[in-house]
Amino acid sequence: MTNKSCVSHIFPQFKHLVENKFHTKIKSIYSDNGGEFVVLKQYFSIHGISHHTTAYTPQQNGVSKRRHRHLVETSLILLHDASLPLSYWPHAFSTAAYLINRQPTPLLQTKPHLKSYFVKFLIISN
Repeated sequence: MTNKSCVSHIFPQFKHLVENKFHTKIKSIYSDNGGEFVVLKQYFSIHGISHHTTAYTPQQNGVSKRRHRHLVETSLILLHDASLPLSYWPHAFSTAAYLINRQPTPLLQTKPHLKSYFVKFLIISN
């Protein structure tokens, strides 16, 4: 996606992809208060998708700030532990997200986030 104004063209394709892959409908969308989702307001109402926006100030948005801080700190720890320069920051950041998404969590009965989504699609055969 080259800019945010492409959302109105890309989101219907994304919706189709998600609904086909996971066999479920998108029920709600969370976004910031940006204007790129305003043009999709009618699309959301036609398809029964509720649109929620984030808090108005960063101070009110504590959960996302804590998650972002966790991601940044994990990335910095990975760089420091491997003695790598900051030029490897993008790789460390994506690796940290990869690792965090695969950690077990008590909310999902100690299953990793991704396993809870993909477990019904795994077929193991000999």
